[in-house]
Amino acid sequence: MGFSGPLYDQVHKHLRARILAGEWEHWQPLPPEVMLSQELGVSVGTVRKAMEKLMQEKIVVRERGRGTFVRREANQRPISTLAIHDRDGNTVEAEKSPTRFTATRLAGNAARLLVPKLGPDAALPVVTFERDWHIGPLLVCRETLAVGRQTFQNAAEVGDQSGDELLAKYLDQFRMQVQSVRWEIGSQTLLASDDISGELQAPVVTATRLALNADGERFEACEHVVSLASHTFEIVQ
Repeated sequence: MGFSGPLYDQVHKHLRARILAGEWEHWQPLPPEVMLSQELGVSVGTVRKAMEKLMQEKIVVRERGRGTFVRREANQRPISTLAIHDRDGNTVEAEKSPTRFTATRLAGNAARLLVPKLGPDAALPVVTFERDWHIGPLLVCRETLAVGRQTFQNAAEVGDQSGDELLAKYLDQFRMQVQSVRWEIGSQTLLASDDISGELQAPVVTATRLALNADGERFEACEHVVSLASHTFEIVQ
């Protein structure tokens, strides 16, 4: 699974990432704990402890005699597979702003995040979703999600909804095509709508999550520009 920490916590992070990526739909039952334990190579007790943590986070709900189900809200969240920690290593929940969205065009290296074979002068039509993460008064992260404009059928479909509504629709209808993800870590910011170097305290790092479909094609890029001045981050994949 590739996570650090106690085994049950590794299983929890693994299952949480799969749920938030839309592998199981709302009210679709998760596989039985015995089946998951065999798939992951861990004990049933380890899976059960991981499930208990998912229930505490209100990501799944257990119904006696029926099984464990994904809650309605669980797979309609932005792809925040990034956890923020304080200096003591404790996970802290950032307050996230309302989602802003723009129908725009990406060019250069930003366009090639989604389509690597594009030429240097190509412009790729996309919809971007953007929001800020705050811990207290501090801006700790700007998250920008870019998806191909062809995902949305017409301009009216985009323009008549709020950013949060449109993002929820995207996650609900299209996120299930995620088959694998790849992370790129660096210093260059490509997707954010403006230069935020003056807003985030240095040092700053950029973590970009690329989502690929079953054909290995990139269809989604999510960039997190994170300040490491007061907190650290962990990729939850």
